[in-house]
Amino acid sequence: MPDASSTVDLQQQLSALKTPQAPQLAPIPTYTPQKTLPPALAEPQKAMAGPMMLLATLAGAFTANPIATGLKNAAAMNDGIIKGNDYIAHKYLTEFNANLDSALNANQNAVNQYKLDLQQYQNDASKLQNVLVSTAIQHGDDAVKALLEAGQTKDAVQLIAAREKAEASLREHQDMLNLRLQLAGLAPGGGPGKAGGQPSPNSDLHGDALLITLDPQTANIVKGMVQGTIMPPTSYILARSPQWSKYLQLASQYDPSFDESTWSARVKTRGSFSAGPDSQNVTAINTALAHAGRLQQSLAALGNYSFAPANAIANAVLTASGSARPTVAREDIDAFTSEMRKVFAGNYGGLTELESWRKDFPINGSPAAQQGALREGIELLSGRMDALADKYNRAMGTHLTGEDLLSPPARKIYDQLTASAASSENGAPAATNGNVINYDAQGNRVK
Repeated sequence: MPDASSTVDLQQQLSALKTPQAPQLAPIPTYTPQKTLPPALAEPQKAMAGPMMLLATLAGAFTANPIATGLKNAAAMNDGIIKGNDYIAHKYLTEFNANLDSALNANQNAVNQYKLDLQQYQNDASKLQNVLVSTAIQHGDDAVKALLEAGQTKDAVQLIAAREKAEASLREHQDMLNLRLQLAGLAPGGGPGKAGGQPSPNSDLHGDALLITLDPQTANIVKGMVQGTIMPPTSYILARSPQWSKYLQLASQYDPSFDESTWSARVKTRGSFSAGPDSQNVTAINTALAHAGRLQQSLAALGNYSFAPANAIANAVLTASGSARPTVAREDIDAFTSEMRKVFAGNYGGLTELESWRKDFPINGSPAAQQGALREGIELLSGRMDALADKYNRAMGTHLTGEDLLSPPARKIYDQLTASAASSENGAPAATNGNVINYDAQGNRVK
């Protein structure tokens, strides 16, 4: 008997029932196979018309071997008749009759199997129908019983499933409402203000030392409040909820720079640095540093001299001879500038200074002049990094530096570039990041 505990399961069981397909059988003409050859066969094809018609009829429903073999037998028998060979004719007539009987038996077996399948289907459907009626009676649902009595089983199942779904949704909403009431202190529930709960922590504890004294749920809520991942409830709930009052107290103890007035700002700042405009700015800074590292390499590979006029001539000759070095250096300058425009988007003063830097970059200058220009570009970037870090610190109560906003690869490039700038100021050779650019005999970059 199918399980009556769930109407959804019943619906799946009903859907899974496959209605048997009746075999496509043409009416079989009445024919009695010949057991002996007629005394005179002037027209062999006419004599075989009845058996061949029967085989053709069966072939419309089956593709089994008896049909094909029987047709071959008929052809061989006719050949024996035409040639006057009684032995061959009798042999293939016997085989033909055997294969014809086999095809007839297969036909009957298919019909019998269809009847069995149909009976099983009707039995299963009847059992499920009875279970549905029983379920409807248990639920006291007159509408479902009326549909079942009218034979509209599918509609009855859909109605029961829809009502169960609605009841589940109602329970889910009720559970959510109860949770919100508990957090608001308007209904019994857990939390730091719960009677008989954990004692108040030592007021001298802060940071992680405080969190480890709290239950995991409270610790996650307090940390989420401070880090701006949990939005504050309404002022009405805050004013009336002992639970949230306790959470605020614990959050302020965890991070003394946190209070109710800074909570919303932390949520907004966290969102901006996670997926908002500030996040895009940080991404642009990291990308700009990647271009700056590449620019340092291409400038070193350019191999300028200390005498600028000589560099102008040498680079012009290199370009005319098909060398890629001057072109690569200019492309890296443009790529760095393009990404820096994103960093300073909306900052007119920064953009103006950036365009001036790009225009005046000494592509034909001495190595010292080029390193000085690159240092100026990095200083522009550093100023923006520090401004972003200060914005984050003021909202989140942290102590990040501009370098802390960088990804590990970008931080490595930044450290190398700033170290290179420092060594250049002290008269030491400019350092590269270790990934030296090589060129072939034609002046093309070798990857």
